[in-house]
Amino acid sequence: MSELRVVDLTGLSPVDFLGKKRIWPGTPQKMGAYMSDSGLQSFASRRDYIGPVDITVCDSDPRIHLSVWLCDGVEIRAGGVARTINGLDSVAGYLPGIPIETRVQGKAHHVGLMFSPDTLRTLAGDDGERFFERLHRHAGLHIAPCDSQTLRTAHELDQLLLSTSPAKLLCEAKSLELLGCFLLRQQSCAAISKADKERLRHARELLLSDIASPPTTAELARASGINTLKLKRGFKVLYGFPIHTFYQKERMRIAWERVHEGEMSITEIGASVGYHNLSHFSAAFVRQFGMLPSTARKLARTFLVE
Repeated sequence: MSELRVVDLTGLSPVDFLGKKRIWPGTPQKMGAYMSDSGLQSFASRRDYIGPVDITVCDSDPRIHLSVWLCDGVEIRAGGVARTINGLDSVAGYLPGIPIETRVQGKAHHVGLMFSPDTLRTLAGDDGERFFERLHRHAGLHIAPCDSQTLRTAHELDQLLLSTSPAKLLCEAKSLELLGCFLLRQQSCAAISKADKERLRHARELLLSDIASPPTTAELARASGINTLKLKRGFKVLYGFPIHTFYQKERMRIAWERVHEGEMSITEIGASVGYHNLSHFSAAFVRQFGMLPSTARKLARTFLVE
């Protein structure tokens, strides 16, 4: 049996959320927010849900919501249409006054922006106007997988907002950078059909379903119902990297998380991401992060002690 909660965001800014942390269920909670003089508001939120929680969210203010889900996703229903937001998806929404039913479970970690259509036009001019028009064509809600640049910027903004006393100039710059990523992202993806986007999303899911033993490009193409050439081209446009580079970065990201969690040995972590030779794993880790896995673990332990 899931918990039910109704959250009304009308009249609230992300900064207001900081003073009303219990507005959202879920524990533990960690939130950070920034509001610029231009009207661009940014936020980062991390909440963990042990069991499924049903939350109905409504914002009657005419605001555009952009967000990137960094961990587990969420099931939503808006205007009678059910959708799923997966981890590493980006979401653009403009649904003033429309209740959005959501069901969350696991790690609800996301970072995003809120602003009015007028703020978007002021900051982005014609590009902002075109973005708003395309959002309307998607019935006010557009969900798409993140490319590498958007994901990297979202992670950086998340870390910045959740840090102690973040510099306002950095918050402003990184918030604008994330907005720019959304605008460029929608332009680059416009040429890919909806059906091919679904095939490419399926290919990504298959690629990451067994990080220690990924399928070949030919196997991905067959399983996703798309030819190899279109798979290679579309994957790079949609996710920002060629298939192998994307896979390599993702396996190293997972390795980094497991090194910091400290629950597995370095050898076990290497094997879990497909390296059965410890020296090969260590070399790949150094290429990606500039330090050995053992050094990264020591730094993580030092940080936790402090």
